[in-house]
Amino acid sequence: MSIFRIESEPSLGIEGLAYKLAYIIRPGASSLKTIYTVNVSFDAVFEEMVRVKEIHSQLRGKCYIHYEFRINEKLDEGIGLDDIYRMGVAVAKYVAHYNEHFYQAVMSVHNEPGIPLHFHIIANNIDMVTGKRFSPDLCDIFAMRRATDRIAQENGISIIQQKGKWQR
Repeated sequence: MSIFRIESEPSLGIEGLAYKLAYIIRPGASSLKTIYTVNVSFDAVFEEMVRVKEIHSQLRGKCYIHYEFRINEKLDEGIGLDDIYRMGVAVAKYVAHYNEHFYQAVMSVHNEPGIPLHFHIIANNIDMVTGKRFSPDLCDIFAMRRATDRIAQENGISIIQQKGKWQR
């Protein structure tokens, strides 16, 4: 069973966006070879995301959506850095163009000793073109889970298993 999480912290604002971006691309957890960007340049991720928010007067409230996918070491034995990177790129592209929108996103694979391989995606929640804010509801979350399952299977990675009343 793999784990897929989506979070958005409204109280952290622009400072929270800066913190999350620094966290996912920090040395020791990731390397330049395992970072991928969509609709934004790597050298100026934070500045470009903030600029889109400024252009559309969307500097308040939730500033990003944080996605995390973690493999299951037992079920996904033999899955390597290249496999999880390929999946991360596909999920980042999906997130950045969800429902035909244009969001900025940065994906980073973390390969830390003692921690299962995983990737993070930080996406600007403001559409670059329309300025519309994305606040995922339950339907969006399930659609993303289904897409992530499909992408995982295409890359030979176990799909997400969910227990309880929210089962698909």
